[in-house]
Parts: sequence; C-alpha cells; structure tokens
Amino acid sequence: MYVLCDRLSVESEPVRFG
Repeated sequence: MYVLCDRLSVESEPVRFG
C-alpha cells in the first residue's frame, strides 16, 4: 500500500509521505 500510494501521493500529497 505504501509503495503504491507513495509514488502517486508523493506528487499529489507530498505532505503525507514527506
């Protein structure tokens, strides 16, 4: 979950993953 969401969220919501 983290690996998949990390790549998508990292651009959409970098605040969540840093």
